[in-house]
Amino acid sequence: MVRGAYGYANPDVTSEHFPTARKGVVVLTGRLVHFGRVMSTPDVFKELNRMILRPGEAHELLAFGIKFPVVQRECPVVALASAWLRPGEHEVCPFLGRWRVGRSLYLFVFGGGWGDDVMRLAKKLVEI
Repeated sequence: MVRGAYGYANPDVTSEHFPTARKGVVVLTGRLVHFGRVMSTPDVFKELNRMILRPGEAHELLAFGIKFPVVQRECPVVALASAWLRPGEHEVCPFLGRWRVGRSLYLFVFGGGWGDDVMRLAKKLVEI
């Protein structure tokens, strides 16, 4: 079970579906990015690159949810660097949101538009 104490956690959010090549303990400077408008996925990646940021990964999103549990009650937070192709379906990425059961960990269809109420978890490209 996910350590974030979620009312709902999608069972497909696993290290098998969302692996990372990163090892060890690293301190990162994180940032939530809100563009205030609907944007396509390619436009979000272009804008983050222009800002010298990289999208957050699933494991970073989960750590963020543990450390800052209230943020996802205000708006969804998505980790765009982690995408998984569900067998026979669409590519999806993890995000933190809220629902009737409280704080939740969902999967969202990757590649569609991102609403103006979505925050993107981004990290500085240079790790400290």
